[in-house]
Amino acid sequence: MRLHLLLLALVSLTLGACADGELQSDQVRPITEIPGTGQQRPRDDAGFAFPDGGFVPPDGGVLAPRPDAAPPPPPVEPLALVVDEPARGAWLSGPTVRVAGRLTGGEKPALTVAGEAVTPDAQGRFSVEVPAGGGLNVLVSEARDGNRRAEDRRAFLRDADVDPGSMVERGAVVLVSPGGFRAISALISDFVADLDLSSLIAGNVPDNVQVQELRYDRIAVQLSPQDGHLRVRLEIFGLYVRLRGEVTFGFTVGFTGSAEANPARITARVSVRPTRDGSLGLEVLDSEVALDNFHYDIRGVPGVVEGWFNDRVREFAEGLVRDALDDFVLPSLFDPAALDREFEVFGRPIEVGLRIRGADVRASGMELEMAARVEAGDRVHDGAAVRPLGGRPEVTDRRDIDLALAADFIGRVLHAAWAGGMLDFTFDADSGVETPVPLTVGLLAPALGRAADGLDRATPLVIRTRPLLPAVARVEPGDKPLVIETGDLLLDVGTDGETLATVAIHLVARASVSIDGLGDLTIHPDFDVEVYADVAETPRGPVNDARLEDQIRAFAALIPPLVAGQTFTFGADALPVPISLGNVEFAADPTAPFVHLRADIE
Repeated sequence: MRLHLLLLALVSLTLGACADGELQSDQVRPITEIPGTGQQRPRDDAGFAFPDGGFVPPDGGVLAPRPDAAPPPPPVEPLALVVDEPARGAWLSGPTVRVAGRLTGGEKPALTVAGEAVTPDAQGRFSVEVPAGGGLNVLVSEARDGNRRAEDRRAFLRDADVDPGSMVERGAVVLVSPGGFRAISALISDFVADLDLSSLIAGNVPDNVQVQELRYDRIAVQLSPQDGHLRVRLEIFGLYVRLRGEVTFGFTVGFTGSAEANPARITARVSVRPTRDGSLGLEVLDSEVALDNFHYDIRGVPGVVEGWFNDRVREFAEGLVRDALDDFVLPSLFDPAALDREFEVFGRPIEVGLRIRGADVRASGMELEMAARVEAGDRVHDGAAVRPLGGRPEVTDRRDIDLALAADFIGRVLHAAWAGGMLDFTFDADSGVETPVPLTVGLLAPALGRAADGLDRATPLVIRTRPLLPAVARVEPGDKPLVIETGDLLLDVGTDGETLATVAIHLVARASVSIDGLGDLTIHPDFDVEVYADVAETPRGPVNDARLEDQIRAFAALIPPLVAGQTFTFGADALPVPISLGNVEFAADPTAPFVHLRADIE
């Protein structure tokens, strides 16, 4: 009740003072006691006390606070973190890197560099040595002050001192299991069944003899790995050859006739070894020919020479199956032309060369170890490659084929894409990249702030990429084992003639693949993309850093699938026979920096 009375009294005093209109701004202000505290404060003309020691008089003038009142605290200077060393996109060596810069603003900011606490001097300057690993390093410096936060994220390459055109000595390993050889046998059987064996017989036909007809029902091929060699069995079922010609024994004899075998069979041991030029050498060590149900019918030949014809016709039939093995079956096992390939990414060439360094054939399968070379056909950026990680993959015979690819090999492909300028592209109205809304200045105007001053919001926006460093590859366990990372990928945001602001991107893409297609092996990448953004360089005017970084991240996330869509489709002409792969498994290697693509041959 007393509180209510007090409020009523205060309201009455206020109304009365306003009605009288007699209070002047130069009157002496009374002092009022704050109930229950024993403290006193100046009060206004109506009796209201002001906590800051000042008051606003009724006439609207402003009176200064009492001389003994505390001044208001100055505003807190915005938190700012500037890193001068290392430069963005630096190429460094040594086990540590010097990080230097300046921290200003805030009240009591705490600074960490690469996760370690750092204390700046009185002017906010700091300098510290932090450990550096091989390859790509992403250096994170962070300052926190209550709810305020400032971050600098930049990348550098350490120990990138390898000729990018040099071989990755263990770039890929391929294991074909016994089941894989059975599947390949069926494919080769289908493949050669549609061919014309007539082209093979020219070297085996006796002089002055013509082959008028050659036919067969089907061809079967069986391949199996043995210790130290491949065992090959070729069978030609329903073989029929019709001949016509003449022979001379001091006199000329004309003849006609035919020969048949069902099947004509050859069994051979084939050695598999690398050649000096890095190809695969296949050599028939020994072979045995059997002509089941063989007979011939030659007319017009005197009986005295019929025995000679028996040997000649049999030799012809045996030579036919030997040539079928040498000219059809063995080339179907391996195509040397597939060792050197050229791919195009956004119309620019990447040259890939493989060299077989080892071939091991055993009962559990055939294993090929290959060195790899990758280069950009036309270089736009110069820079050495990072040192290979090395290691030997653990291959398994659980599937028909196990292809192990080194992170080093994939990294060289990424380096070639960078060196060839394939990551220098432009997002604009003509780029073909679909965006939810048109790219105009108005889209980013709130984030660009003063940097967009004077520009019409309908002006087309252009975002250009400048990759300071090549991307690198590594392997991690998980559903998406291939990790592709790049740092200091600069995105210049502007118009056709001017850059308004630049944002540095640190991008991590975790990838898995699936394969489909008949005739073409199409690898479909599946990415999880993480993007970190940091306003870099000096913008055209002050920008809203956080908002601009958030919006540019969306554009950067488009880059990995955009590039992968160019590089992960391979034609069937890279293989000796067209194949399709099923039940594909893409997994990390538990023992070495390799990813495995394991599949069944269909």
